[in-house]
Amino acid sequence: MKLRVVIAAWTASAAGCGFTPQASSIDAPDPQRIDARSNDAQLDAHLPLDAKVFLDAPPPIPFDVSMCPASYTSTVTSTSTVSHYRITGTGNAAAVEAACEADHPGWTHLLVPDVAGEAGQVAAIIPGHVVFWLGAVQPKNQATPATGWVWASGAPVPASAWSENQPNDNGDGTENNDQNFAYVDFSAGTMNDSGANYSFNGVCECDGVPVPAAVQAYFAQ
Repeated sequence: MKLRVVIAAWTASAAGCGFTPQASSIDAPDPQRIDARSNDAQLDAHLPLDAKVFLDAPPPIPFDVSMCPASYTSTVTSTSTVSHYRITGTGNAAAVEAACEADHPGWTHLLVPDVAGEAGQVAAIIPGHVVFWLGAVQPKNQATPATGWVWASGAPVPASAWSENQPNDNGDGTENNDQNFAYVDFSAGTMNDSGANYSFNGVCECDGVPVPAAVQAYFAQ
């Protein structure tokens, strides 16, 4: 509205000086103007090359174990991609997973022992600790205590990973959402399901594997 008032005042003033502006020159759209609704191809046609480069999302940085956070000092070399590890403070599974992910988003998460021998080697480099949260979670409202489990990577947790008679959702054999997280007891070499109200240390792993958004939501449930 203010723009139209200013234009009208300027038009009246110009007319008093003997000059009559053309209405078409004021209201005609700029033929080079890019409509906000235009598609990417139209936008690219009007952008200089350096602007296109600036607007393009940078490619992800390839994983390099030497670029893991400095706190990840323990190393296991038998994995398919060498991983570094660190021990967290105590907390519930969701809080510890979030702390691991925050170390280097896209690269770090709770331990996923998805390579033969990895859990045993990790146990050997963290003496003095026994029970740790693992990067395994079960979405709520599954058909049975054993269904739906995934690693932090998004891959399914194999049945062979569990201890005998685990997971059992607190022992009654019925899925009641009592135990949707998992821990490992390194002293016994067992993996069990656990409730959200328990507080354990965690082992964070830096292996360059991102945690899918769906899995992040499972940990936060």
